[in-house]
Amino acid sequence: MKLKKIFGFSLAEMLVAIAIIGIVAALTIPVVYSNHQKKAYLLSLEKNYSDINQVMSLFIVTELVQNISRSYLAVKKSEADETDITNSSGRFLKKYFDVSNDCGTTLTPCFADTYSNINGNKSAALDCSGYSVTLKNGAAICLEPPLSNGANFTPGQLFIDINGQDDPNIGGRDMFRFEIFNDATITSAYDTNTDYTTTCKDSVDGDQCLEAIIKNKWAMDY
Repeated sequence: MKLKKIFGFSLAEMLVAIAIIGIVAALTIPVVYSNHQKKAYLLSLEKNYSDINQVMSLFIVTELVQNISRSYLAVKKSEADETDITNSSGRFLKKYFDVSNDCGTTLTPCFADTYSNINGNKSAALDCSGYSVTLKNGAAICLEPPLSNGANFTPGQLFIDINGQDDPNIGGRDMFRFEIFNDATITSAYDTNTDYTTTCKDSVDGDQCLEAIIKNKWAMDY
């Protein structure tokens, strides 16, 4: 009776195969996870961006004004004090957003203590001297009111951490800065030849990251 030979892998070959699989996994899993996180941040940013745009449109209609400078949201002088901020930004945020935590004219505990930039060489507290709230969707907003001084209009600054105090607390990942213009838009007309990515990657508050994302057709390619 002839015995059939059964071919298989030796223990050494199995260990080599497992080692190769482990190396490939170690190289690819972080990339896959990073891409997944970027998509999650991007979806949250897009949702908040859409909500804020809708709120600004509703604000103009509801308050029966032609532009921001004619509304209570704009402080009618060159500088805003704490009372101005409460009566403009605070009033606006609490009326038009679903607020879960009112931090007033302080950043704590709505925002993280410090934020870093994408380049990894900067870390600083958020520089926003406005009114801060946390929304029920988990995002934190700090709004410095627009200033209207005669014919001069200074856009308001809106800082948003799309997941509040939660990590990563990095400008351009979960932290972004918008501007509120007199016509109630929150993005300016941008030059398609401008490299917004350079400023974005160096900013701890996500300055120009929104412009970079919109320019790249809603892709976080930085």
